[in-house]
Amino acid sequence: MEKDNLNDTLEALLPKELDDIITQNRHIMQLEYASAEDLAKMHKDIPVTNLRGVLTQAFVYKRIVPSKNAEVFCLVGFNSDQEAFHTSQVVAYDNVNNVALTASGSHYVVESFKTGAPDLLLLLHICYMFHRDGIGNYFGARPVTY
Repeated sequence: MEKDNLNDTLEALLPKELDDIITQNRHIMQLEYASAEDLAKMHKDIPVTNLRGVLTQAFVYKRIVPSKNAEVFCLVGFNSDQEAFHTSQVVAYDNVNNVALTASGSHYVVESFKTGAPDLLLLLHICYMFHRDGIGNYFGARPVTY
């Protein structure tokens, strides 16, 4: 019986969707998946000259800051070593070749997009990134360290 309670408690703590990551101060920032329209607005033909990785089961999400009327896009997926990977801000996206250009000047090819609920490891990696960047506690993201 205690094992069932522990499993239920652990299950309740884990994010199941992107929207589950921010649990505090949601009036300051929210997370949403980027839509096809969002990616179309960022379209740019990107010749791949600085390839940093190929991602699978990937998705683009946006950090929305209503008070600044701002959206910051990021790409998350699994790299060739099947490790969770998070890019810096995506500033352009080539919809034809599925190539993201980040603020740091890196190029990432999206080999496959994730449909349906994202992998738990990717959600936890976003939590990790929030804590790495010093905003995890403020937004109530689950503490994740590597």
